[in-house]
Amino acid sequence: MYVQLLELKAGDRVKLHDGSVHEIVSNPRDGIWVETRPVSQDAPPQGAPADETVMTHCQEIKDLDRPKA
Repeated sequence: MYVQLLELKAGDRVKLHDGSVHEIVSNPRDGIWVETRPVSQDAPPQGAPADETVMTHCQEIKDLDRPKA
């Protein structure tokens, strides 16, 4: 699935290709990067504790993490 990064806002969640889920902290609206914080411990990013934010590239994002109905 293609995720439109320009539309993401703080609080939205995305699934990464590594299986982890990240929450959007901020979006510079360049269509390439978003600042995220890991919210699942399935596969935390290398070198990033769960309480720190990381810059996440568009190619790392697999899909939106939508709440289950």
